[in-house]
Amino acid sequence: MRSPTVRSALNLINIDESGPGVNPRSRTDRNVTFARLERVLGLAVAAALVAAAIAVVRRMVPRFAEFDGQVIRQTFIEHDEDPDEYRVVVDDGARPTAWDLRVAAESWRLLPPGTFVHARVNLHNREVTIHPVEPPAVSRPLADPGVQFDPRGPGGLRGPDDQPEPIR
Repeated sequence: MRSPTVRSALNLINIDESGPGVNPRSRTDRNVTFARLERVLGLAVAAALVAAAIAVVRRMVPRFAEFDGQVIRQTFIEHDEDPDEYRVVVDDGARPTAWDLRVAAESWRLLPPGTFVHARVNLHNREVTIHPVEPPAVSRPLADPGVQFDPRGPGGLRGPDDQPEPIR
């Protein structure tokens, strides 16, 4: 007697397990049964090959993109029902288009336009890790506007020997 699993598998491919004396099958029925078995085995082998090909392709395609770049824009999208969306656009200088990345609110506040960043992006689920490398480039504060401007420099002339040389 066969186990229930084997019986269900045999019923799936229409093999009668009653034996040769009880219900004999013609030779054509057996050929049809073996043709079905070959088809099932062929499909199983094809599925295994497709799974192996997908695994190889996933290993060939990079999983992460890691780059240095500069934030060129911040955007904030307010949603009524969904959580708010914080995004930064980073130019890495290598691609023709910039990276549009969704970041956490804490990171967004640290990334004003002009900030140089180091980013790592998971290409399969778009998770982002982004850290500022240096603060944004801004000009130094201007001098106190109430101070009289001296074109000779901050110390002015120090004495009669500090006269500039005449142009000849």
